[in-house]
Amino acid sequence: MTQREQSQRERLLTRTFVELADVNRHDLDESDYLHAMATRCEQLLHADCVIVFRAQPAGPLLTPAAVSSPSAAPRQLLRAACTQGPALDTCRTAESLGPTRLVGPTPRWPTFVGLARAAGFRTAATAPLRYHSTVLGSVLFLQASAPPMAPEDIRLGRALADAAASGLYFRHQLHRHTDESVHLRTALVSRTIIEQAKGVLAVQHGTSPDEAFTMLRAHARSHHQRLSELAQLVVETGSLPNGRS
Repeated sequence: MTQREQSQRERLLTRTFVELADVNRHDLDESDYLHAMATRCEQLLHADCVIVFRAQPAGPLLTPAAVSSPSAAPRQLLRAACTQGPALDTCRTAESLGPTRLVGPTPRWPTFVGLARAAGFRTAATAPLRYHSTVLGSVLFLQASAPPMAPEDIRLGRALADAAASGLYFRHQLHRHTDESVHLRTALVSRTIIEQAKGVLAVQHGTSPDEAFTMLRAHARSHHQRLSELAQLVVETGSLPNGRS
């Protein structure tokens, strides 16, 4: 590799890590994010095809999430890799594999190896898509020609996979906490409106707040209304619709 090529590779690598860290955009599409990561891995690691798999929420199998070169990976190979092969083993163990030669009279993963060789691939390596103990999936690096991936490229592939997993994990956590905050705020507003409606009805009918709440709830049930929506109406109009139910 010439000095110019090395400099270009280092700039691409820096840009890739910056892009993988930029996960807080509202318009971020995870499929596009993982496809960009797979494409950059192919460019930086001299792989012929890079496939990102996501672990299924329930069950031991995988789902293809992104392919750097879709034309190089037949559907049969993608399906096989989800049920056997180095990508699935890596997802189960959370450890990198390879480079592994896809040869031998009794291959370790017969269906996967047969389809991979038929597609022209001769070696495979993997990296877990993992953030600490949380395994989100795995990344499969396929090569059609020698030499196999160098140890430093395997380490770089692992680092890129770690960066992507970290970004996705924090994005999911942020969205979860945001959703919880929205739900909590909505519940608080609803509770406040209901308390206000209880006060309105208690004054109007000369009852206690508990009796007013019973009146409010009974009207909502008999008219198939949401309690919070009925309470909002009571606060706005000063009484139950159509009089007391």
